[in-house]
Amino acid sequence: MEAEWKRIQKKTFTRWCNEQLRVRHLSLTELNEDFCDGLTLIALVEVLSEKKMSKYNRRPRIHAQKVENIQMALNFLKSEGVKLVNIGSEDIVNPNTKLILGLVWTLILHYQIAAWAAEATEVSGKSEGPKKALLAFVNDKIRGRGREVGNFNKDWNDGTIVATLVDAIAPGLCPEYVDMEPQSALENASHAMKLAEDWLDVPMVLQPEDLTNPHVDELSVMTYISQFPEAKLKPGAPIRVARSSDPSKVQAFGRGLEPEGLTTDDTTAEFTVDVSEAGFGSLNISVDSPGGSEDLVITDKGKGIFNCSYVPDSAGAYKINIDWGDQAVPGSPFMVNVAQGSDAYACTAYGPGLEGKDLKEGCETEFWVDTAGAGEGTLGITIKGPKGPISGDKYMRVEEDENDKYHVYYTAPMAGHYVIEIWFGGLHIAESPYNVHIARDRAVASKCWAEGDGITGKGVQVGKVSTFWVHTKGAGKGNMNIHIRSKSGTVPIKMVEKEPSLYECSYMPEEDGDYVITVKYGGENIPGSRFKTHVEPPTNSSRCFASGPGLEPQGVRVGIPTKFEVRTKDAGLGDLEVAILGPDGPLEYNCKTYPYTYDYTYEATSPGLYTVDVKFAGEHIPSSPYSVAVTDTSKVRITGPGMKGEFLPINEPLEYFVDARGAGPGKVGCSVQGPMRPDNYDADAPVITDNEDGTFKIVYTPDDAGRLKMNATFAEAAIPDTPIKLHVYDASQVVANGKGLEDGNVSGELTHFTVDMRKGGEGRLHVGIDGPVRTPVTIKDQANNVVNCEYIPLEAGEYDINILWEGVHIPNSPYHIKVRPAVDPSAVLCYGEGLETGKLFTDMWAEFFIDTRKAGKGELQVQVTGPGGGEELEMEEVEDGVTKVRYFIDPDEAGTYRISVLFADTHVPGSLFTVAAAWKTDASKVHAYGPGLEGGITNNWAEFYLDMKKGGDGGLSLSIEGPCEAEAVVDDHNDGTATVKYLPTEPGEYCVTVLFADETIPSSPFKPVFVPCTDPSKVKAFGPGIEPYGVHLGEPAVFTVDTSEAGTGAVDVIVEGHLSEGEAQKRRVTSPTSLTPGSSTKKQNSLRRRSGAINILRPHITNNNDDTYGIQYAPRKVGPHHIFVTYEGVDIPNSPYLVHVTDPSKVKFKGPGVTAESVECVGNPLCYTLDASEAGPAEMKAYLDTPEDDHKDLKLEAVDDHNYKCQFTPKVPGQYSLHAEYAGVEIPSSPAEVMIVDPAKVEVTGDCFETPIRVDSEACFSVDATEAGNGELGLNLHGPVTVAMNSEQQDDGTFNFEFVPTMPGDYNIDATYAGKPIPGSPYIVSVYDPTKVEVSGPGVTGNGARVGEVAPVKVDTSKAGKALLEATVKTPSGEEVQMELTPSVESGVYNFDYLPEEPGVYEVDIKFGDEKIPKSPFQVPISDPDAVKILPPVLAEDVATEWVDNAESPPIFAFVDDTTTVDVFTEEAGPGVVTAKFDTVSGKDVPVDFGFVEVDPDHQQLQFTPHRPGEMELSFFYNDYQVGEARKVLISDPKACKAHGPGLEDGLKANEVTLFYVNTKDAGPGTVTCMISAPGDAEVACDVQKMKPDMYQATYTPFCAGNHKIAVNFAGGAITDSPFTVAVCDPSVVKAFGPGLESAIVGEETEFTIDATEAGQGELNITVDGPEGVQVSCNSVDEGLFQVSYTPVKAGMYSFSVQFAGTDVPGSQFPVRAVRPPPDASKCEVVGIHEAPGRFTVLAQDAGGCGLLEVGATSKYCPVQNVAVKHNGDYTFGVTYGLETEDEEATIYVRWHGEHVPGSPFTVYPK
Repeated sequence: MEAEWKRIQKKTFTRWCNEQLRVRHLSLTELNEDFCDGLTLIALVEVLSEKKMSKYNRRPRIHAQKVENIQMALNFLKSEGVKLVNIGSEDIVNPNTKLILGLVWTLILHYQIAAWAAEATEVSGKSEGPKKALLAFVNDKIRGRGREVGNFNKDWNDGTIVATLVDAIAPGLCPEYVDMEPQSALENASHAMKLAEDWLDVPMVLQPEDLTNPHVDELSVMTYISQFPEAKLKPGAPIRVARSSDPSKVQAFGRGLEPEGLTTDDTTAEFTVDVSEAGFGSLNISVDSPGGSEDLVITDKGKGIFNCSYVPDSAGAYKINIDWGDQAVPGSPFMVNVAQGSDAYACTAYGPGLEGKDLKEGCETEFWVDTAGAGEGTLGITIKGPKGPISGDKYMRVEEDENDKYHVYYTAPMAGHYVIEIWFGGLHIAESPYNVHIARDRAVASKCWAEGDGITGKGVQVGKVSTFWVHTKGAGKGNMNIHIRSKSGTVPIKMVEKEPSLYECSYMPEEDGDYVITVKYGGENIPGSRFKTHVEPPTNSSRCFASGPGLEPQGVRVGIPTKFEVRTKDAGLGDLEVAILGPDGPLEYNCKTYPYTYDYTYEATSPGLYTVDVKFAGEHIPSSPYSVAVTDTSKVRITGPGMKGEFLPINEPLEYFVDARGAGPGKVGCSVQGPMRPDNYDADAPVITDNEDGTFKIVYTPDDAGRLKMNATFAEAAIPDTPIKLHVYDASQVVANGKGLEDGNVSGELTHFTVDMRKGGEGRLHVGIDGPVRTPVTIKDQANNVVNCEYIPLEAGEYDINILWEGVHIPNSPYHIKVRPAVDPSAVLCYGEGLETGKLFTDMWAEFFIDTRKAGKGELQVQVTGPGGGEELEMEEVEDGVTKVRYFIDPDEAGTYRISVLFADTHVPGSLFTVAAAWKTDASKVHAYGPGLEGGITNNWAEFYLDMKKGGDGGLSLSIEGPCEAEAVVDDHNDGTATVKYLPTEPGEYCVTVLFADETIPSSPFKPVFVPCTDPSKVKAFGPGIEPYGVHLGEPAVFTVDTSEAGTGAVDVIVEGHLSEGEAQKRRVTSPTSLTPGSSTKKQNSLRRRSGAINILRPHITNNNDDTYGIQYAPRKVGPHHIFVTYEGVDIPNSPYLVHVTDPSKVKFKGPGVTAESVECVGNPLCYTLDASEAGPAEMKAYLDTPEDDHKDLKLEAVDDHNYKCQFTPKVPGQYSLHAEYAGVEIPSSPAEVMIVDPAKVEVTGDCFETPIRVDSEACFSVDATEAGNGELGLNLHGPVTVAMNSEQQDDGTFNFEFVPTMPGDYNIDATYAGKPIPGSPYIVSVYDPTKVEVSGPGVTGNGARVGEVAPVKVDTSKAGKALLEATVKTPSGEEVQMELTPSVESGVYNFDYLPEEPGVYEVDIKFGDEKIPKSPFQVPISDPDAVKILPPVLAEDVATEWVDNAESPPIFAFVDDTTTVDVFTEEAGPGVVTAKFDTVSGKDVPVDFGFVEVDPDHQQLQFTPHRPGEMELSFFYNDYQVGEARKVLISDPKACKAHGPGLEDGLKANEVTLFYVNTKDAGPGTVTCMISAPGDAEVACDVQKMKPDMYQATYTPFCAGNHKIAVNFAGGAITDSPFTVAVCDPSVVKAFGPGLESAIVGEETEFTIDATEAGQGELNITVDGPEGVQVSCNSVDEGLFQVSYTPVKAGMYSFSVQFAGTDVPGSQFPVRAVRPPPDASKCEVVGIHEAPGRFTVLAQDAGGCGLLEVGATSKYCPVQNVAVKHNGDYTFGVTYGLETEDEEATIYVRWHGEHVPGSPFTVYPK
């Protein structure tokens, strides 16, 4: 892992730099960036070199200063002899991590490692490289401690080497190194490195976790270890001295020594003996078992640690004896009881957690495992889900119950397929593994419920915390979301999960009013949500208000019900208490309760003073208690004169006695009215005396004669028998008026009217009211014989008010009135969208209006009830009597909403309103759930469900992506739900995306994971434990079983030894023929359970929780073993595996290269010995691999039965490997590696040493050491710049080296082999760089060069090295000239020049070192600008005449936004580039777009488009030389001109002068011209005159009819809308002719023709004047040809007017006479001749003729008299005649123009 080692190296080098910089109080944080300005690098170099650098930029701000600093540091290092490789200042300023790390390593190597290595070389006299020197130092220090180091990476990973080194440098500082376990690598390293830092002053530049990282690089470790040679022990270090030998210090521990716990199922029983602190001694161990002595395997792990193991294969007591130095160690002998093994198949498991029903993610479930009767064994349980195994107490816990039963609880963290494996004694129990499906724990809001005053509204009040609780037990997993809204907005809420499934919610209302509490669980409303809660204001009795006559101090009468009301709105919560206490004690009352209003009615039973107490929340409301005086006027008696109607004397006192002793408290009042002052009370008012005993005396002396009235009152109520009538007056003079006598009074409200008796004299007033209920009237005297009558109509209805004066109704009495209810709910009007179905959707505010203006006063109550209960609403009175109601349609509550509107507790018309709210299209309301979204097993249909009921109107789309293509099958249930299924055939994670209305639904995309179906054939087993060879006796043999592709199942493994192949076949488990992937079959019996052989080995099976199983077994004997591997009881492929067990570790191998690589020389014989005395009988083989790739068997010479020896003599250099095999397996110390070398045979060759090479090309050479053996080759490259050198080993054993020189100069290669120079070293490579040649000047660039001027060239070779420089120039005509180069005063710079005499491309060829320099030959274009030809566009004649004025260089005329082209010809000018420039002349900038278009190589076109009128100058350049003089460019904008006037409008008449105008403002320079074409292209003369600077007038006279084309140009360009088309007409050429213009006959249609074919366009009008109106019909029969017809209805002279375009045509007006047609008597009609004898009428309108009517009459007996005919003027005639007698008949003759009319003669009879 390159990134890992680089990270470690970067961190180590940074810490090393910081250690050096500590003396400067500096530090690095980022190695890459902190060197960028050079300051930190300079400080580091000064510290390392202990020298000061010269002046440098101490505050570098710009890039150049930073580069300068770094270059100074690098130069200083070079001067110090530090070899820098391929790094420059730019590599540090622009950080190159790799090169910066290389620089730091160079500093470490030079100043720390190499410096120390040089000192070591001086001491030892042996020259070694830094790495070897450091390795030698470490090995020298730890020699004799059982350790040896061969590298600076992996050997240090376990931390023991560094601990050994610490103790070796300071003996006793880390003596525990001998006890360290390699597996405790980080602990070992941390401990040792901390000691080194604290007591040896070795900074921890390398962290312990990095030292133990297998990817640590050698440079990092060397950096850290290189600090140890200078390490010195500090005073006070904790040095510990090793103790003497003591057997009592031996520690023996491990499961194999514990009294209980082992069973015969255990593969091995292991224990450890630690003698590290017990001194010297010998270890002896024996194991006695029920079957005899057991074999014991003892492994010396070093450091005094011995690992021991035996096989407990017999049940019973074991005795383990451990002796150290012939003495028993503490605890020896150890007594161990081995129990009988386990029987996993006797275990049973059951419970809901294994059944897979209704299991949900995040919800704990359970099952039980019963191991009774299964023997001793360890219960193991693994639960694996879609994301791997679950573990930890959070997800799984096991509790042991009684009687060998275990209670297992687990919680699946996510939905999907789970596999539960239950092991006992290392084996699956029956039916294990179990497959269960865990469903997604969908929240079910309907199972939640809420309680508490805070949600019911009970006692909820402003300023008091209100609480409620939400229960979610059984409702699944979901988010609790609570929202409280008041009329002012959202209310904060505190929600605490008091316990699982119980949420405590509290809030503090800050304002009174209605609150809406929405409680959602999992995004859905729980039952009852949205809750309506009313919040009361703070309790405040002072906000209560009481009013009404029942609380007035006076006016309450006994026996008359009276009312008062108490309003508690805004008073908060509290109980209202009312108590009425009178003379007889407490008084009962009735109370009607309305929201915040309480109506009280009471009826006093006796007179007296009453107290009304009104309390709210225990406190008096304002003005309480109320004192009310109740009187009973009926008990008042008055006596005195005049009461019987008698006359009373004037001016005599009248005395009256008033007895009110039983009437209650009150005062007496009295007044008298008389005829002289009916409007005023008597000035001498009666004198009233209170006798203080309930009686009163009234004394009155009347001073007016007449009819008087005395009014006496008690407590403002008339006393019975009053007023006292002193005289009688006319009741018709009594007047009553007031609201109380009119319709419209409201029930329950006090009303009144006035009775004026001032002109009524003396009398008694009686007022009575008849109505639905008894209605008392209170009469209050207002003096002057005027009383005010008050009453309260308690119910609505019709009332009769009787007002009588002395028993007589006054005028209009009785009064019939209608009392309306106090409120009239039927008059309430409700309207608005909120009451209309089809316009409502979820998640919106709906509103409507309530108009109560005609309904009176009453409380308005609105309630909206939706599918989820009461809905949140807001009410606002937008104007007097009109209330706007807004209610919220919850996002989750579509359906029927019922709106209740009550006014005065009564439903208004239409209430209850029922509206339907549809679901708003919302993908977030669509829910998908089901196992198909959670995972499962492949090759089974995966099904899930969609609930789209709340999603509104939208389309559904599904996509399923995953390891295989799976098509979704959708079953639409047509009720807003659907079932979807698909078939996953490949295991893995699938992506199920569900879109609704093109948006993803919640949780989409879903990621179900599907596991493979069970298929034993896909189980794979691999590892050394099943290889034929490689398993060693006593060592754990391991292999892996991979079931990742085989689905769920149980793995079983047994290992049996000493089986023949035949026995193995008999034991093989045969797979059922019907078993296929995805199917199931009953498991085979466990082989381990069936096998009773004593040579069975019990493997340890470990579930790795990644679908793999680690299998470990420890063979106890050498020989063949069979390993059976089954899955679900079926052998996996290749099972059983045959394994040969050997013990190669016992073979002892000695000789050169056995323990470490040995380097020897050619010709020296090498001898080896092999000792197999402890390895058991087996075949030993040895063979030799030589440099010639020979595989040579070596002859082994048997010294005795167990010892062998062999030897060989190397003859050629190279690598020799001596291999030794035992029992077919190479022994651990084999092969012995020996390197044979011959340094004299190394050859270095390469062409680069003979011929100079070009810079940046490869310099290649070869080193052939194939004949020299394997020695260390050293190559060091020196040159003008440091470059990297790469090597590559060839197939022939040689090495090819190459480097790429980046600068010219000489490069030296120092070559050594085995530390000695190779002949010919150093090798020199010469390098040149033609690219460093720099050429400049017009002679090579062409810039500034032209025909006739010298073109100079400068050649600079100062940076290219030294080489032959040549230059030639080739002219366009082909002549080639050798240039003479003249050296410049500058070193390496040469000059030459040439004179171009013709235009064209010149070739300048420059060579350096016989190689063309870059871009040579240079193509130098040299032109002749004077030969360029410019051709502007040809000007129109009229434009040229106006603007050119015979100038030599006429201007170029252009139009705004129109492209103008100028041709440029360069054929004779030579190569070059044409450019152009526009300059402003008038001072006003003219934007212009321009560019060149190539017509052909010698012909360019300048195309330019100006965007504003004005004047510019255009200059052309060729190769930056101006061509000729600048041209003037005039820019006009004809489109800015506007033409108007009658001369451009249709309807012109021929031969009439007309005109129009042209406005040229903002059009730029130019003149208006006009051309007019008549039909036939005849030209019409037009006179154009300039009227003012921006205005022209055009005048012309069209001479013929037809469309005229008027082309108006400005500066030669058409103006806006030009050309214009104008229609001209000519009425003078219109012809009218035909009989209809000559004469006509009445009643007959006639016609004439109008020919306007040559008159152009115009309107034809025909009018007729005559005796009577005529209908004229005109039809077009052809273009311009019309046929006119008409029928005269009356004879006479007619005049026809024909106009064309408003002008009479020739001949108009046309006179036409209409005559009647010839007479036709048959068309006459005689009318009335029989109906009225003596007269009739003749109708001859249609009979033609001129009116000749003849009438004759004859009688049989006497002549007819007086026949008279009268013409009525319209060809109707009236005829009268007379007969002498009325008894005769007559004959009437009627003729028209001599012909009888129909029916004539007529016979008529008299009456």
